[in-house]
Amino acid sequence: MTKPSLVAAAALVAAGAGVVAIPAMAATKTVKATSANTWSPKSLSVKKGDTVRFTWSTSAPHNVRKTSGAGKALRTGISQKGSGSFKVPAKGTYRFVCDVHPGTMKITVKAS
Repeated sequence: MTKPSLVAAAALVAAGAGVVAIPAMAATKTVKATSANTWSPKSLSVKKGDTVRFTWSTSAPHNVRKTSGAGKALRTGISQKGSGSFKVPAKGTYRFVCDVHPGTMKITVKAS
């Protein structure tokens, strides 16, 4: 290799080294049922690709159902102890409710 070719090759390697992209890690955010029959938190901000996990273990029965937003449906069975997960497929607003306590157990999830 000639000296100019060697310098050009080294420059390409050096330039390429700074262009390595590291993908962002998806997160799991947990929403819990409270003894007051509410979701905690009442609203949530997530990123596209994150997972929202609902859990409950209370004296009252609960479930979780997605009522709006993109992606697959989510509807769990009604039980005193349970969980359900939803992977957020796109930016937007998602709403979830417990069918047993629809007046107090609603949550809005905003994905960016």
